[in-house]
Amino acid sequence: TLDNLEDGYRNLLLEKAKIKDPWELISKPGLLLNPVSPNKKLRIFIGAIFGFFIGCILKFILDRRENYIYSSLGVTNILNIPIDINLKLLKIDDWGETISLLINNIKIKNNDSIFIYNLGSLHKTDIYLKIKDSFDKKSNNKKIVFTSNLLEVKNFENFILLIKLGNIKNYDLYEFKNKLSLINKQVKFLILI
Repeated sequence: TLDNLEDGYRNLLLEKAKIKDPWELISKPGLLLNPVSPNKKLRIFIGAIFGFFIGCILKFILDRRENYIYSSLGVTNILNIPIDINLKLLKIDDWGETISLLINNIKIKNNDSIFIYNLGSLHKTDIYLKIKDSFDKKSNNKKIVFTSNLLEVKNFENFILLIKLGNIKNYDLYEFKNKLSLINKQVKFLILI
């Protein structure tokens, strides 16, 4: 029983020693007006920048893998044909005058036509229609035929090649060069877009 009394006395001392609030507030608590973290706008901005750069790098790698040609030098190196007109360097409004000068330099014999061969997938695009319209307006009663069939060109003298940079692959140019040598034809003028 003495042990029970001593245990009870110790428990009573422990209860008295307990502090109801074991902490003291130094100042009144409050919230900051602007949150410290996460800064959503900064994260979105950084994510957009990284996404843009990663997208550019991936596009560059995929284009290299696909072998698209983006420079006039690539075309001249493969075809060994000098570029007569690079429409990419001109304003669209100046295309008509340039095409008119080109057509005036073409000599037509025996009701021959001017054949414009489209290499690549340019058909029914705005650029293609603009060029076709410019040729039709400036033709001076010369018959102009747009085609993507190389066999149609075989029997005619005046042969213009139309290429859109970034829309043609190395393979397509080499294949065209081989077909051209098979039909024993020379390109009179090369136009780049």
